[in-house]
Amino acid sequence: MNIFTDWHFYALAGGYMVFMCAVGAMPLPDAKSSKGYLWLFRFLNSLAVNIHAVAGKELPQLPQLPQLPQLPQEPQNPQVPEVKQ
Repeated sequence: MNIFTDWHFYALAGGYMVFMCAVGAMPLPDAKSSKGYLWLFRFLNSLAVNIHAVAGKELPQLPQLPQLPQLPQEPQNPQVPEVKQ
């Protein structure tokens, strides 16, 4: 692909990414949410799922990169032994 001749693809892919991120960042509706927001939330999420289902078949896949070895993680809150005086 040449970026100068296939800029439509990159514009579509960028728009796809922005739309998916915007839908994913929407807060979940709660009991206080209006019916309009609940409808908008459901509509945009169902639209995003359908676009993802179609785009997953059409967009070329990136080559699989080898996974890096996992380093052992230290505990988040290590227990420090108490010092008796």
